[in-house]
Amino acid sequence: MRRWLDMLASRQLARRIVLDAGMHGLAHLADPLCVVEAMAAAPVPPMFIAAGLDDPVAADSQRLDAALQRLHSPCAAHYYAGETHAFHVMFWRAQALLCWRDSFEFLQKQLPVGPS
Repeated sequence: MRRWLDMLASRQLARRIVLDAGMHGLAHLADPLCVVEAMAAAPVPPMFIAAGLDDPVAADSQRLDAALQRLHSPCAAHYYAGETHAFHVMFWRAQALLCWRDSFEFLQKQLPVGPS
């Protein structure tokens, strides 16, 4: 019961902060993706995006992907059906292993290692 009350209080506090920020013209700070979406140029490094499609914030990953595509920024977005938030830490799951393979492949392309 205590945990539930703490979670409810956290949500109420977050809602109050967002509403207060909106009244002071700072609502964009509650959604950092707005910064990337508003960029005209791409001073961002290559990004690997991995999201489970059952993740409550998967839409944010898709927004980031779209913004980076628009900026022609190096980006690789991978979406994994049936997975939720932070699924990649469950390394015994097939989709988590695939995610790690995808991320290492991305790193290999972006940061090739070889004889100098």
